[in-house]
Amino acid sequence: ALERWAEAETSYTEAIALLPDDAGLHYCRGLVLRRLGRLTDALASLERAAALASELAAAHGERAQVLQALGRLPDALAAHRRVTELNPDNAEAYYNLGLVEQTMGHLAEAIASYDRAIALAPELVEALSNRGLAQVGLKQFGAAIESCKAAIRIKPGYALAYNNLGLALAELRRWPEAIAAYGQASALMPDLAEAHHNCGIALAAQGRFAEAVASHDQAIELK
Repeated sequence: ALERWAEAETSYTEAIALLPDDAGLHYCRGLVLRRLGRLTDALASLERAAALASELAAAHGERAQVLQALGRLPDALAAHRRVTELNPDNAEAYYNLGLVEQTMGHLAEAIASYDRAIALAPELVEALSNRGLAQVGLKQFGAAIESCKAAIRIKPGYALAYNNLGLALAELRRWPEAIAAYGQASALMPDLAEAHHNCGIALAAQGRFAEAVASHDQAIELK
C-alpha cells in the first residue's frame, strides 16, 4: 500500500511541475504525503493549496489536522475556525474545532463548538460525549451526565461515552453507578486502559481494594 501512495506522490509532483498553480494538485499531494507520514511536506502542500484557493475548505481542514499532529495547536485552532467560516453548516467542522479547544483547555469554547455541532447533527455521538467530558472539567456534572446519556441512547455501544459518564458520576461520589459505567466501557472496549484505571479508583473509594488492584493491573498491561 505504501508503494502505491509513493507512486501517487511522484505522479502529483510531476503534475505540479507542469501546472504549478493548480490548487487541487497541491491538495491531493498533501493528502498523499499525510498518508505517507511526511507531515512537514504535507503541510507545505496543503498551505500552497490554501494559498492558491483561499476558500477551499477541504485544504484548510486537512491543514488543521496536520498542524494538530505536529503539535501546533494554536495554528490548528485558527485553521479549524477558518473551516467553520467557510462551511458554517458543517457539523464535523465544529466538532473538530471543539476537540482542539478542549485539548488546549478552552472548555467553555469547546462546549459552545460541540453545541453548534450537535445542533447541526443531533446524532453526532462523539460531540455529545466530548461535550460531557468538557462539562466534567467545568464541574457541570449534571449536564455532563445528560450529555453522555444522550450519546448512549443514540449509540448504546459507544464505550467512550460510558467512560465519560463514569467520570461525572465519580465526581458526585456516586461510586456504584460510576463502577457500572466503567465496567460497561471496558466490556465494550476491553483495551480502553483509561476505563480500567478509572474503575480502579472508584473501587478503591468503595473499599474494594483487591478488585481495585486488579483493575489498575489491567490498565498497566494495556499501556
